Amino acid sequence: MRNVLFLLLVIYTINAEAQENTQTLDLPTCINYAIEHNLNLKKQELSQQVLQNNYKQSKYDLLPDLNAMSRFGQSFGQTFSYEQSQFINQQVTSFNVGLSSNVYLFEGFRKMHTTNRRLLELETGKISYEILKNQLILEIVNAYLVSLYNQEQLEILVEQLSTTDQQIERTQKLIESGTVAKGDLLALTSQRAEEESQLVGYENQIKVSLLNLSQLMNYDEGVFEIEKPDIENYILTFSDTLSMEGLYSEAIVFLPEIKLVEVQLDISKTGEKIAKSGYYPTLALSAALSSPYNNFAINPQNGSTDYMLLDQLRDRRQAEFGVSLSIPIFNKFRNRTNVANAQVETLTTENEIEKVKQDIYKIIQSAYNDVLASRENYNARKQAVEASEESYRFAEQRFNAGAISATDYNIEKNKLNQVKSRLLQSKYDFIVKTKILDFYRGADIQL
Repeated sequence: MRNVLFLLLVIYTINAEAQENTQTLDLPTCINYAIEHNLNLKKQELSQQVLQNNYKQSKYDLLPDLNAMSRFGQSFGQTFSYEQSQFINQQVTSFNVGLSSNVYLFEGFRKMHTTNRRLLELETGKISYEILKNQLILEIVNAYLVSLYNQEQLEILVEQLSTTDQQIERTQKLIESGTVAKGDLLALTSQRAEEESQLVGYENQIKVSLLNLSQLMNYDEGVFEIEKPDIENYILTFSDTLSMEGLYSEAIVFLPEIKLVEVQLDISKTGEKIAKSGYYPTLALSAALSSPYNNFAINPQNGSTDYMLLDQLRDRRQAEFGVSLSIPIFNKFRNRTNVANAQVETLTTENEIEKVKQDIYKIIQSAYNDVLASRENYNARKQAVEASEESYRFAEQRFNAGAISATDYNIEKNKLNQVKSRLLQSKYDFIVKTKILDFYRGADIQL
């Protein structure tokens, strides 16, 4: 008993010294911290920026373009001079500057459909972010509950060790009075050593589980501990009114996996429209403004070739406007193939929607049955603990009266420890499964 008190005193002292530097985190805090610091989510956010830029560019593509141009050239040998209307055999220097612009007036609404597609792709990026976030939340919840389980298991072991120390102290007194044999004390001492070994094991498991939670969160703010919620009250408030079909209906509305394939179907249908735009004529408007220079150009004012660069660029400026129409007649069946492939893509996406719905139904069905089975298992093991506690109390009374040996007493004590451990496992198994079910139906995850 004194050893246990000393152990508890040491643990309390260490905790008191570290209290100022230790933060206590509840489940929502862990989830929010993980979301804020997860690198995969940050990567998806950057990808989202690319999709946003692509969407903006698709709208900018509706605008006319404007380009500046210039050309410098020299020719040697005999060439025809349009300025002098004769052949000359001299070095000719030419220069040209200008602006040009083009805009598509009609191309089968291709750019409009492309803009719609980029907007839908932007939506898929947002949904993909939600899917990654949901996966992270489930991992955090599971790691948090594993840490809680290990801590509660440690508390049970400390309680068992305290009981063993009490029996050792009592047995020592009985040995001194000659009531029991020394072998009972040796059996209890061996039992205590085993329990201490288990205690150390669960202390290490607590460290490992907290480390795992810390890594999932990318936590870098020092030592932390997790808040222990009132688990028992949660179990008592679990509702039986939820049906599997009702849960599935809620999951279809909430889960982003369904939303993702539905948006992908819209993208496929938009792809069909883009492919069909290849059947339509293309109408484009172009405009250009240019000014040429030639060192043999004749000045119209005096008939000489003394015609300065700036004067030529000013006097010889010319503008051009044009409209072009392209009507597809035969392009090696490329448009027909593109449309056929787009239609197949739409059918593939429609099939994917049904597959995702089917997968979600199976997941909800399994999760719902798992919750019911785990609750029954928890209730059964709870009754087993009550029966084992009664059997242990009877064995303890007989051991104290000297009617059974320490070995028989330890057998009953170990049985009780085992059923308590199984009850704890079933309790957290039930909690994990109900949290998963809550998550699928869009309910807030709380403990």
